[in-house]
Amino acid sequence: TRQREGLEAALDCPVLEGRQHTLRYDSTITPDIWEDADMTMDCTLSYPETSSFRAGTCRPFRGYSLRRRRPRRLVQHSTAVMDFGLFGGKYRDLTIDEALAETARAQAVCREYGGTLALLYHAGQPLAPQRPFYKALLRQAFA
Repeated sequence: TRQREGLEAALDCPVLEGRQHTLRYDSTITPDIWEDADMTMDCTLSYPETSSFRAGTCRPFRGYSLRRRRPRRLVQHSTAVMDFGLFGGKYRDLTIDEALAETARAQAVCREYGGTLALLYHAGQPLAPQRPFYKALLRQAFA
């Protein structure tokens, strides 16, 4: 909550949506904690090694709390594309064309099923080497 409070103070607005590191995520309790903190959307679910929809859907959804035996108010959404999953060698080091081909498949799924594509870009990453990728990705998305 300290991070959230710091962001809210810096931005002068409430922070109601976010994601957290997957290694600290526990599907049996984390969404309940987020809901209890009045968060409205969680985009944590993702695969770092591929561009896909970890929740099995490209649409935002309300999960079910097994602990509380009721539907959640919290909306969850898969983050389908993660920058370090495409570039940099931690998981893979694709060419820009390979990354565009992979993300085009995820975009096609979103178009076919009326979903939305969530993208994670780490602000600390150097943008210059991948700038052509992001420009082309945006052109594809809005074509």
